[in-house]
Order: sequence, then structure tokens, then C-alpha cells
Amino acid sequence: MTQAQIRLEAGQKIVLEGITYIVAPHPALPGLPYVQRGARGFVIQLRKSDSERMALKYFKIKYRVPALMTITEALRRHADLPGLKAARRTVFTRERHPDVLSKFPALEYGVLMPWLPGLTWYDVITAKTPISAEQGITWARQTCRVLAGLEAQSLAHCDIAGVNVMVDRAGGGVELVDIEEMYGAEMPRPVESPGGQDGYQHRASRQQGQWMPEGDRFGAAVLIAEMLGWSHARIRQNSADEHFFAAAEMQDPNSARFRLLSDLLHSVYSPNLADCFRQAWQSRTLSECPPLAVWAQVLESISPPASAPEKDIHTAATSAAPVTYQPQVPSSGNGVVTRRREIKVQMPTTPFGAEGAESPKAVETEPLPAAVGQKDPVELYCSLPLR
Repeated sequence: MTQAQIRLEAGQKIVLEGITYIVAPHPALPGLPYVQRGARGFVIQLRKSDSERMALKYFKIKYRVPALMTITEALRRHADLPGLKAARRTVFTRERHPDVLSKFPALEYGVLMPWLPGLTWYDVITAKTPISAEQGITWARQTCRVLAGLEAQSLAHCDIAGVNVMVDRAGGGVELVDIEEMYGAEMPRPVESPGGQDGYQHRASRQQGQWMPEGDRFGAAVLIAEMLGWSHARIRQNSADEHFFAAAEMQDPNSARFRLLSDLLHSVYSPNLADCFRQAWQSRTLSECPPLAVWAQVLESISPPASAPEKDIHTAATSAAPVTYQPQVPSSGNGVVTRRREIKVQMPTTPFGAEGAESPKAVETEPLPAAVGQKDPVELYCSLPLR
């Protein structure tokens, strides 16, 4: 085994802390191991004899730092918070796991944690999978509850984007992944301060980063709006591939997609929702975005549209009673990193409501990776986003 990667075969046995695991095959690519690649590392799905699934995550060399021990210990203290099942983890070090690291050197500071069921929101968007209005509301509320719960304790994920939010269609639950760079009083500053991802990045985060207590506010605002809008055919049809908004139009006051989505929030759900979204979109800093507790309060008051949603959209009027709050003094950070390529999609000019709504369809399986035609097996089985 090399220092850079771990090469495992589907069905191979691996012993970790006295427990034998089996490397799971990829559900869409039989014969290859189930491995997913992210910005900072790789995740391998393992199964115990009782079929319980676990995630073995190892990092790229640059991110294998001793601070991961401190982070793991801090995360464990918050593992019972909603959405943080991934915090229930073991970290591998030379002092505690010499036998494991002698066989798999790339596992240094790697972690073993529960495998989370469901799909990422990224999966739903890239497959343009229809959902019901009820499902969108459920996921939006649960996402907001999770993030508001963190913010109430001065914690933040700091990289909220579709690829880092797991949604479970069966139970309606939401879990956060890629949590090693969370903000918290006891958390060490990451190697590179998260700066947001394309389609979810605040303009201030490009220079200042968003490793701060308010780090989730803008990304959450966009994600929640996407979830509420995704049951509408025009929203799905006008999505910019990997996320609803293209990177180049973020916080553009003339963005056609922003008008489309904010009009929907106002007309179909609640003027207050549109106000929250507008405040986030127009904000100069993350601290000017509505707190997650404000979003949570507004979301609890909405209900699914009673009629076919595509016929109810019209240009939103200015709300007579906008949601307001007192912004706090902004924090600062440095060392910005973004993770996804810019995607430019031509916005159709057909007005909203030109065709009827589509019937919701169930999310049955995860989408096939885009790299099926590639010869390199690492590229082949690592093409899905990190969990």
C-alpha cells in the first residue's frame, strides 16, 4: 500500500480494531468497490457480518494533520446533535493503531464512522429528480432545524452545499457530511479555511472565508430555497446542472434564476420566506443574512400548495411586513478554498408557468457516475461526491 491511496477490492476483508469488515461493491458498478471521492479525501463503504454499513474515510496527504485528533474528540462531544451522526467516529493514529497503519499507511488520521443512508442533495439536483412539495418542505425544515441547532450553540458546518447534505427519502431525515472543518470554540482552524462552493458561495467568502459562527447562513438560505422550489418543473428545468444557481450569478440582483425562485417562495409558500431569501441574497456579509432560527420559525408556518404549483406563480410583490433582525458584527477569516467548477447554463426565456407541473417520482437509486466510460478504475468508482 502507498502513502497516497488505499487499494481495496470489492469483497475484500479488512480488520479494524478487532472487527472484520467487508469492502462493499458499488451498487451501480458490480465488481468495483464502493468508493467516493471528495475535495479532501476518499470514503470506502464497509459492511460488518450483520450487514451494518460503515464509512472508512482517508484524507489526501495535505490534509493528514495531527489536528484531526483534536477535531475528532471535539466532534464526539456533539455527536448527539441532530444531523451529526458522522461525528461518531474513530480516528487512526500510529500510537493507537500501529497494526492498521503498517498495512494501510494512507489511513493515518483517517476515520471510521457510520455510513449514512440516502442521497446527497447534489444527487437529487444533478439527476433532476422530481420530488413532492411535501418532501421539499420536510427536507427544508429538517435542514434548517439541524443548522439552527448548530448556530444556537455557536457551531457551524461552514461548507453548506448540496454535496455535503444527505437527505433520506424514507424517513425525511437530514445528515451533514464532510464535517472536519466545522467552526466551534474548541475546533482548531482548518488547513484551508472553507470559502463556500459554487452555487452556494457568498461574495464575502471569496476573500474572507466563512469559518465563523455565521458560516452556514448564506449556503443554507440557497439550499432551503432549492428544496422548496424543486417540486416545480420550471425550477428543475432551469437549474444550472450541479446546483440551481450558476457560480457567476451569485448575488446578482438581475439574476433571472433569483427572480424565478424568490417569486415562487412568495407566491406559493410565504412572503416572509421570500423576504428571508432576499435579505440573504442582498447581504454584504454573512452576519447580515437572516439567522437560521428566523428561517426555522418561518418554515414552521408554511404548508404545501393546495393547487397545481406551476399555475400559481406570479411576480412577487414587496412584502408589507418583512422579517427583520439586528445583524451582529461580522467575523473574519483567511485562506479561501472553493471546491466545484463554475458551470454556465443559458437561462431559458420562456415565462414561468408555460407548462404544467410534473408528477413527483420516487428516488429509487443513486445516479450512475459520469465516468462510466473511463478506463482508470480509480476515476471510475470515485466519481460520485464525497459523503
